[in-house]
Amino acid sequence: MPKEPTQREMLQTLTQVIIGIPGNPDDTGMIGDIKEIKRDIKTQNTRINKIEGKQKFLFGLIAGSGTVGGLIGSALNKVFGG
Repeated sequence: MPKEPTQREMLQTLTQVIIGIPGNPDDTGMIGDIKEIKRDIKTQNTRINKIEGKQKFLFGLIAGSGTVGGLIGSALNKVFGG
Protein backbone atom coordinates (compact mmCIF):
# COMPACT_ATOMS: atom_id res chain seq x y z
CA MET A 1 0.00 0.00 0.00
CA PRO A 2 1.45 3.42 -0.95
CA LYS A 3 2.27 5.76 1.88
CA GLU A 4 0.15 8.86 2.35
CA PRO A 5 1.86 12.07 1.14
CA THR A 6 2.85 14.56 3.79
CA GLN A 7 1.43 18.07 3.87
CA ARG A 8 4.75 19.36 2.57
CA GLU A 9 4.66 16.98 -0.41
CA MET A 10 1.06 17.90 -1.19
CA LEU A 11 1.95 21.60 -1.01
CA GLN A 12 4.92 21.08 -3.33
CA THR A 13 2.71 19.23 -5.82
CA LEU A 14 0.05 21.91 -5.67
CA THR A 15 2.64 24.66 -6.13
CA GLN A 16 4.14 22.82 -9.10
CA VAL A 17 0.71 22.47 -10.72
CA ILE A 18 -0.10 26.16 -10.25
CA ILE A 19 3.22 27.85 -11.07
CA GLY A 20 5.06 25.06 -12.89
CA ILE A 21 8.64 24.00 -12.51
CA PRO A 22 10.98 26.96 -11.93
CA GLY A 23 13.56 27.24 -14.72
CA ASN A 24 11.66 24.91 -17.06
CA PRO A 25 10.01 26.91 -19.89
CA ASP A 26 8.07 23.82 -21.00
CA ASP A 27 6.20 23.53 -17.70
CA THR A 28 4.75 26.88 -16.69
CA GLY A 29 1.82 25.42 -14.78
CA MET A 30 -1.69 26.79 -14.76
CA ILE A 31 -0.44 30.38 -14.62
CA GLY A 32 1.47 29.90 -17.88
CA ASP A 33 -1.52 28.17 -19.48
CA ILE A 34 -3.81 31.07 -18.55
CA LYS A 35 -1.32 33.62 -19.97
CA GLU A 36 -1.16 31.61 -23.20
CA ILE A 37 -4.96 31.42 -23.44
CA LYS A 38 -5.24 35.18 -22.87
CA ARG A 39 -2.70 35.85 -25.63
CA ASP A 40 -4.57 33.55 -28.03
CA ILE A 41 -7.90 35.21 -27.24
CA LYS A 42 -6.45 38.69 -27.86
CA THR A 43 -5.11 37.52 -31.24
CA GLN A 44 -8.44 35.96 -32.13
CA ASN A 45 -10.37 39.08 -31.07
CA THR A 46 -8.12 41.21 -33.29
CA ARG A 47 -8.91 38.99 -36.28
CA ILE A 48 -12.64 39.00 -35.49
CA ASN A 49 -12.69 42.81 -35.17
CA LYS A 50 -10.99 43.17 -38.56
CA ILE A 51 -13.53 40.82 -40.15
CA GLU A 52 -16.45 42.66 -38.54
CA GLY A 53 -15.11 45.97 -39.86
CA LYS A 54 -14.91 44.54 -43.37
CA GLN A 55 -18.45 43.14 -43.01
CA LYS A 56 -19.83 46.52 -41.97
CA PHE A 57 -18.13 48.15 -44.94
CA LEU A 58 -19.55 45.57 -47.35
CA PHE A 59 -23.05 45.79 -45.86
CA GLY A 60 -22.93 49.57 -46.22
CA LEU A 61 -21.68 49.25 -49.77
CA ILE A 62 -24.45 46.79 -50.66
CA ALA A 63 -27.13 48.90 -48.97
CA GLY A 64 -25.79 52.02 -50.66
CA SER A 65 -25.70 50.38 -54.07
CA GLY A 66 -29.28 49.21 -53.58
CA THR A 67 -30.37 52.75 -52.77
CA VAL A 68 -28.45 54.20 -55.72
CA GLY A 69 -29.80 51.48 -57.99
CA GLY A 70 -33.33 52.28 -56.89
CA LEU A 71 -32.81 56.00 -57.51
CA ILE A 72 -31.30 55.38 -60.94
CA GLY A 73 -34.09 52.95 -61.80
CA SER A 74 -36.83 55.38 -60.82
CA ALA A 75 -35.08 58.20 -62.74
CA LEU A 76 -34.85 56.01 -65.85
CA ASN A 77 -38.51 55.11 -65.49
CA LYS A 78 -39.40 58.80 -65.44
CA VAL A 79 -37.17 59.56 -68.46
CA PHE A 80 -38.33 56.64 -70.57
CA GLY A 81 -41.90 56.60 -69.25
CA GLY A 82 -41.77 53.13 -67.72
